[in-house]
Amino acid sequence: MGALDSATYVAQQKALHGGRLVLDAARDGSTPATAAFRAAMAQAKAARTAVPGAPDVVTPSPKVIDLQPGIYTIDQAQAMMGAEAPSAQTRGLHFRGASSGTTTIVFSASSAGVMCQSSWWQNVRFSGVTFVCSASAAGSTFLRLDNTSDSNAGQDYLFDDVSWIGPWKYLVDPHGVNNASEMRFISCEAHGLQDDGAWLHIGDTDTSDQMLNFWFFGCKLWSTSASVVDIAKGGSVHIYGLDASDWGKSGSGVLFKLRGSTHARGVTQFHAQGVRVELKSATSSLLHSEWDDGNVSLQADMGSQADVYTYGTMIDIRLGNANGAAYRFHDSVLAGKIAVQTGLGAWSHAYSITVEDSTWLQAQRPSDVVVADASGMDLGAPVTFIRCRPEGYSSALEGGFAVWDATVGRGQMALPTTKRSIRLTDVWGGLASASTSTVHLPVGAIITGFRALSPAGATSDTDGGTFALKALDGTSIGTAVVAGPTAAGYSAGGDLPKPFLCSSQALATVKVTTDMTSTPHDAQVIIEGYW
Repeated sequence: MGALDSATYVAQQKALHGGRLVLDAARDGSTPATAAFRAAMAQAKAARTAVPGAPDVVTPSPKVIDLQPGIYTIDQAQAMMGAEAPSAQTRGLHFRGASSGTTTIVFSASSAGVMCQSSWWQNVRFSGVTFVCSASAAGSTFLRLDNTSDSNAGQDYLFDDVSWIGPWKYLVDPHGVNNASEMRFISCEAHGLQDDGAWLHIGDTDTSDQMLNFWFFGCKLWSTSASVVDIAKGGSVHIYGLDASDWGKSGSGVLFKLRGSTHARGVTQFHAQGVRVELKSATSSLLHSEWDDGNVSLQADMGSQADVYTYGTMIDIRLGNANGAAYRFHDSVLAGKIAVQTGLGAWSHAYSITVEDSTWLQAQRPSDVVVADASGMDLGAPVTFIRCRPEGYSSALEGGFAVWDATVGRGQMALPTTKRSIRLTDVWGGLASASTSTVHLPVGAIITGFRALSPAGATSDTDGGTFALKALDGTSIGTAVVAGPTAAGYSAGGDLPKPFLCSSQALATVKVTTDMTSTPHDAQVIIEGYW
């Protein structure tokens, strides 16, 4: 259709559809549909109606703008939302396409701009649409909310089966002092965002901790190094299912950026589950967090490219001189390092960084993973590993078994730790063979005891002998002397006269040997200590 004035357009639509707008505009991908979008939004604004008995609640009518299959082109900023400039809170607006990939809207402005801008629209829904940023508009923002006072509060936006393709910089970029909150993304995709951009961006200035509550369900972020979230204010982000493929190639990408060390309570919550990352750089990373409070949890699989890249710091935690958020990484396949930076005097605080039930690639010990960032003028912070394991065992470490139930790292004066023991046997329950009797403890472990045990009647052997525990470099740690006959059973060894500190990788690699000619299958060798 050609350009229509608003009154003619509205009259046609109301006559045909009883108040529901079916956008009748060119869908050939080249003829601008800008005027039609402006007219539709002018009608939505004009139809604003107070709800009886609730004078502060308003709704537009018609509120559904149907977008037929095809390719619409918008060549001016704010034509889809913003040019109508409402001046009161207005609830209910739905841009409804046929499906993502079937209904496409191309933003073809001559320079970077804002496609949709709002200060007043609430309860807005976009569904079944693909939004393409043309090369001429590279660096544009899809949706900017400007809530400049308590009286305007653009919020409650739902994106369902929506995709964004091309060099958008920010998809959602709220500003102002009030809410700009409650946003849900369901089965959405972002493809090819600018590397320095983000799906959700809340900047350092002209923003507020009132910007919170963002939910992602089954979304994709492909072929970019942009962040899913880059937020310096606000928070309460929850992600349930995310695929980041062909991601991070720039080498400076951070998938999740949680910035700012001072936030209001009730804001600093970040939880991501079911995250799969195809990370195509050794130096891009999963998480950077500066939060001084709250909770951060992540469940992710970054294993697909671990045979191609040797990863550096994947998790960067800045605690400052505060407790920091409580961090939990669980049920994951991870690689690279956890770097922890603390402020001067931060040793007096209680930190919580935990990795549970996870496989860690490219490392043999938990102490290989945790790095203290000395630029913060302190010693880092401890990280607790629970029921974790490495990918495999390196021949350079002489085989054996790596112990990942441990708390490693320093920097906390009251360091919670656990008294632990390792029972070393062969597959039959007896003493392990020489090739498998090596134990790779975390660097910093303290060994306090060494015992050899066997029940009576487990063997008819009459010989005794000695079990020896030594470090990889030959340093003697402890012995357990067994007097015959072994058939009577034995309990040898016990607490060491002095504790042994595994202060290096060589000293943390320990091996058990024995000169006994026969050991019962029920024999046990136990190493005790704190790690």
